[in-house]
Amino acid sequence: MCRFEIELPFQLKRKCRNENNLLEWKKCICEARDCNLVFTCEKERMELSLQQFCGIHLHSSSKTRFIILYREMNGRTRKAEFMASSISICGKVVDWMEKWRGRNCWQECGDNVQEEINIVKRVKNSLEKLEKENWELQCENVNLTKELTQQNEILRLENTNVKKLQKELRERDFKIEKWKLNAMKLQESEQEIRNCNAILNTENKLFREKELEFLEQQEIMCAHIRRLDALVYGKFSH
Repeated sequence: MCRFEIELPFQLKRKCRNENNLLEWKKCICEARDCNLVFTCEKERMELSLQQFCGIHLHSSSKTRFIILYREMNGRTRKAEFMASSISICGKVVDWMEKWRGRNCWQECGDNVQEEINIVKRVKNSLEKLEKENWELQCENVNLTKELTQQNEILRLENTNVKKLQKELRERDFKIEKWKLNAMKLQESEQEIRNCNAILNTENKLFREKELEFLEQQEIMCAHIRRLDALVYGKFSH
């Protein structure tokens, strides 16, 4: 026995259409499976989920009959009419179905609340994880910024040293060019000196030749003078 004094499964009659499309009452077995109501009429089977179950109420013209409103998968609302064997059983069935719906709604709400709580927990954990990652990224960013500042300072010093070295290199290049120019001038001066020396050597050679020629002429003149003296002295001596 169930808690609402209804033994599952229980038997009802459902108004259905036969093969001639005429309405008739067929024996129907009703049972509950998890959050679904299952109605089996011979080979026809109708299963209603808690989300499809819209409502239940007694028939206006008969207290042994009741109507279930349900929503099809396409969203259209339909109704199914049932009949119990007595007024008391009909009331118990309607009461049981209402309580079944309420109980499962509360259970579903509880499940939804628990699911929402789990979602909130997961979101909270994710936020905490993101906050931790954000904090770590901020710390890493601070460290990287500090390191970048240090690297920029090192680069600035290196650039200063490079500029200093470039200046020294330009000064050395200027000195080298100056030395090259002086060397060229020295080479030109040396060439001029060599040319002058060559000229002097040539003139000296000519001078020596002239000197030798003069000495020879002087000796010739001296010899001539001596001859003349000899002639003159010899003439006067006689």
